[in-house]
Amino acid sequence: MKFQERHCSNKDFLVGEDPEFSGMKNIEIAGKTPCGCSNLAFLLSDTRTLYPLRPKACMREENHMNEMAVLTEEFRKLVGVESEPEVWEVEKGHIRRHAEAIGDPNPLWRDETFARKTRYGGIIAPPLHLIDVGLVSLVDRLVDMAPDKANINGGTELDFYRPMKAGDTITTVARLADVKEKTGKSGSMIILLIEVTYTNQRGELVARCRNTFIRR
Repeated sequence: MKFQERHCSNKDFLVGEDPEFSGMKNIEIAGKTPCGCSNLAFLLSDTRTLYPLRPKACMREENHMNEMAVLTEEFRKLVGVESEPEVWEVEKGHIRRHAEAIGDPNPLWRDETFARKTRYGGIIAPPLHLIDVGLVSLVDRLVDMAPDKANINGGTELDFYRPMKAGDTITTVARLADVKEKTGKSGSMIILLIEVTYTNQRGELVARCRNTFIRR
């Protein structure tokens, strides 16, 4: 049996060509491969049996999809599990440096005299002051579960309930809230939703943050 090269939407693959059954070569059969091209088949002359011959790129994509499905189930075992609480102090110097770094001249972040005359009674922190804290330990654990997969920031949502004042002590707790597996144009991906709560020393909920990470 001779083989000749053909092309699909992804990579090269082989289609069998047997002179005895030349009129039946390149037979298209039902179904689609993971890359979206049609399954093709060849006819083996000695048995007259139709055998599918799948593109290598499609086989790699299917292996990737199977791997992602297994990984999704491993991530789902951690849904609802909370990280160890982490405690952070809201300090005036850190607030000032944060405000300077983002170029925000609001006197609430840096002018004690001005801030005391407001309803807050003193310096408060910009809303995004602690946006990244509390995430590291859980994110590191999720990354270590699949170190060969990319970790892409898919966006952040924040709900604020009360200001963080200089001198406050903030406790953060992170948990994996949801896991979804999706297939896009570039292949399979796992979407992880991490929720972090911020509570002050009085037990009051200060903020809630929802972070989306994409593993692919």
